[in-house]
Amino acid sequence: MNTIRPIVFFDGSCPLCRREINHYRRIDRSGSIQWVDISSDVETLKSYDIPFDWAMRILHAVNKSGQVVVGVSAFVLIWGYLDYYKHLAKIVQFFKLEKVLNYFYQHFARWRYQKRCKDGCSIPS
Repeated sequence: MNTIRPIVFFDGSCPLCRREINHYRRIDRSGSIQWVDISSDVETLKSYDIPFDWAMRILHAVNKSGQVVVGVSAFVLIWGYLDYYKHLAKIVQFFKLEKVLNYFYQHFARWRYQKRCKDGCSIPS
């Protein structure tokens, strides 16, 4: 499945996630990225066969080729399209930092999910 522009799936009902994504959206003045709030739109998520629960646990994105990327790779995808962050994406890729950064991100994501979904996260109707 090819896409015209990258897609980023985020939890818009999480104040922390919403704040960070809103920051990126403000920088994305040209609309280079399609931002999908999975707390209100699960159809696009389903079209890429990404389980809702897994998308709530870790950041997911789809690159222009239609490939799903997760975690730090999703952040690098985002940063690559945003002024001020393009250099950060290049540094992470050049120095092959994704693996070590993913280690820390996984711990943060687990903590966020446990805090956010301690009573369960339900698929929006």
